[in-house]
Amino acid sequence: MRQMIRRFYVIGIVVAVTISLGMFIQFKYFEKSINTETQRNIILERNVIAGDIGSKLGNRGQVMTDAELYLASETDTEHILDFLKNLSAGNTSFSSIYFGTPDNVIVNSSGFVPPESFDLRTRPWYIKAVAADRLIFTEPFMNATKDQLIITVACPVYNENHEFLGVVAGDITMQGIVELVMNQKSSDTKYSFLIDGKGNILAHPDYDYAATATLVNIQDISENLSVSMLQHSTGTTPITLDGTEGYLAYQPIEGTDWTLGSFIQTDDYLQKDQQALLIFLLTLISSGFIFTVLLFQQKKHIIGPILELDTDIQAISIENDMSYRLKAEDDVFEGLRKSVNLVLKKTQDYFNELETSKLALVTSEERNRAIVNALPDILFILDTNGVFLDFHVNNESLLLLKKEDFMGKAIENVFPAEIATKGNMAISQALETGRLQMFEYDLDLPDGRHCFEVRMVKSSHHEVVAIVRDITEEKNNQIYIEYLSYHDQLTGLYNRRFYEEELKRLDIEKNLPLTIALLDVNGLKLTNDAFGHLAGDTLLKNVADLLTNACRSSDIISRIGGDEFTILFPQTDSDETAKIIKCIYEAAASLNPNTIVLSVSIGWETKTAMEQSINDLFIKAEDHMYRKKLVESQSMRHQTLQLIMNTLHEKNEREKRHSDQVSIISKQIGEAMNLDYETIKELETAGLLHDIGKISISEAILNKPGPLLPSEYDEVKKHPEIGYQILKSVDAYSSLAEYVLAHHERMDGQGYPLGLIGDKIPLIARIIAVADAYEAMSSDRTYRKALTPTEIIKELRDNSFTQFDPEIVEIFIHKVLNKLATATGTMVEAI
Repeated sequence: MRQMIRRFYVIGIVVAVTISLGMFIQFKYFEKSINTETQRNIILERNVIAGDIGSKLGNRGQVMTDAELYLASETDTEHILDFLKNLSAGNTSFSSIYFGTPDNVIVNSSGFVPPESFDLRTRPWYIKAVAADRLIFTEPFMNATKDQLIITVACPVYNENHEFLGVVAGDITMQGIVELVMNQKSSDTKYSFLIDGKGNILAHPDYDYAATATLVNIQDISENLSVSMLQHSTGTTPITLDGTEGYLAYQPIEGTDWTLGSFIQTDDYLQKDQQALLIFLLTLISSGFIFTVLLFQQKKHIIGPILELDTDIQAISIENDMSYRLKAEDDVFEGLRKSVNLVLKKTQDYFNELETSKLALVTSEERNRAIVNALPDILFILDTNGVFLDFHVNNESLLLLKKEDFMGKAIENVFPAEIATKGNMAISQALETGRLQMFEYDLDLPDGRHCFEVRMVKSSHHEVVAIVRDITEEKNNQIYIEYLSYHDQLTGLYNRRFYEEELKRLDIEKNLPLTIALLDVNGLKLTNDAFGHLAGDTLLKNVADLLTNACRSSDIISRIGGDEFTILFPQTDSDETAKIIKCIYEAAASLNPNTIVLSVSIGWETKTAMEQSINDLFIKAEDHMYRKKLVESQSMRHQTLQLIMNTLHEKNEREKRHSDQVSIISKQIGEAMNLDYETIKELETAGLLHDIGKISISEAILNKPGPLLPSEYDEVKKHPEIGYQILKSVDAYSSLAEYVLAHHERMDGQGYPLGLIGDKIPLIARIIAVADAYEAMSSDRTYRKALTPTEIIKELRDNSFTQFDPEIVEIFIHKVLNKLATATGTMVEAI
């Protein structure tokens, strides 16, 4: 610690010397900066004044250039005079503007007429303009009245053939330029001045030419200044003017022989330099004093307490006594001692927690091992070269190879090249990025092809952990789900989603002509109502098989609705489509008529140009299909109705006899009631078809020898509604549907399915109810014998007003029953 303190003092001295040296260097740099800034300021001021003078002269020169353009094409003297007057009036800085020709003719805007002895060709402005062959400015000179310093701006004039026409010139006063220079004087030691090419001073804050015509020459002020400025160049130089030392910045005025000079006295920046030196010395002395005081205070309040603190810290020994703490002292390190004691306490707590954590770590390792054992995966450890270092599996039967066939070997020596390449790449990426790497691979095994997923993660700088899982079942499920997303589950054809995407894909020019066909299965609902949904599903599958066999492999067949199919025919015109549709119709007609009736209606439309809308094409095809359906579906429904009756009668021969008898008895009742011919025909047909809804009731219930269970009776009670749905779908029999629906209604409203009362029940339904009841009572059943006519009459009359219409019952008993009894040879005693 003492050695460290000695080093501290050495470092303090070095720092103090370094700071002093730095302050000295900063002072010299500041001194140089003042000098440079002074020169930069005087140059900047010179440039600003020179720019202003050049701008003023340029504006006057532009006036002469504009006049030259006019005079080059104008020869009329009067016009020229008017032009010069207007030009002079518009530019008041000119005292006069005039034009002189080689013939000694002068036109002056001021009206000045020279004497005969005047020869303008000898004038300085004329001679200089002709010699320079460009815009010129003459040397300044006193005007005729000797009260103003002026210059002439002149420009030669040529016509379009470049023939010399003369010189246009104008006189301007120097007053504005002189004031511009003189106004820049900020003090007696900082000013600017302007000289001409001969060294004559044109503008100077100390010289006024208002009352004299004699110009002061720069040589009278300083010979050195004359040499520097008359070189007509730009520069800066130290110089003495009027006994005053300083810096001069000079620059020629463009287009003239003039030179501008700007002067600043050296004392201006030397004073700043002396101030900087004084500040440096005061700062150095103050810094030395402060440094000395700081050293003293540091030894008293810091170095001493540090030595005491060092002694206490040396006594710390965690190995021997973890309860040791530093002594509490009232010094600057009181807070540090508390912090160290707090660290010692936390260290003691940490070691105590470490022992607890060690036990928890052992428990955690055992838990993690149990988790790994429970996983259905195989865990491998591989190095950077893909060599198998270790593995873990809860069931070694999951291994495809014996342990000795892969341990210590590289991936490429165990797996096919393609899988090995994926594995090595994943190892490299995992080690390089530290992120999870995943890939899949397939292997052919004795029980089929299996798919595996590999997840790799970096475990150390040179090792990775790879978890391998058999995902064959997941993959198969995924494939099946993808299949279902584009296929109809019932028929195996494409679904609406696939159809819509495929339609967009095919709607390009190379597939033209493109035909869309819409197919609707006729009577699907009738088939479902009559034979059940399984029969309807079978019908749809038959349609799918028929379309698959009739269409080409390039055609796209889709089921887009319950009974709607579409076929896309790429590169197929209307004639070719018609042939395919004909094959479909012929195939449908050739099916066994004794099975479920298969009938379809097809409409199609062909797109031959890209301008045609595919949506309009679909609508037209749909319209064609519906028009055909109007004709074709009714024929199919009638055919299906016949098939229903035949099937029902084949299922139960008694039902055929029952239907025939109810039809005959209903007709006889109608005739006895003097109903009209049309009503009797409806009554006869309705009686024949009144139990058509029983086609959907199982054969076991229909042929059951004993009484029906409540659930079975509920099933039977559905047949009026089913019969209604079947007949409603066939136009020829739709008028009979209401009678079939109501033939089990009762006069008291306790019937089914609607619970109609009295006259709300259709007349034909009431007649069929009586005929149906008589036929049932007069026929043998497996669970009872037929009733006698007398018993039947009693039963009918007992249930009049409640179940049966009493008027129909009496007409049946008095006018129909005798005929039926005579036909069967049975006497009726109770009429």
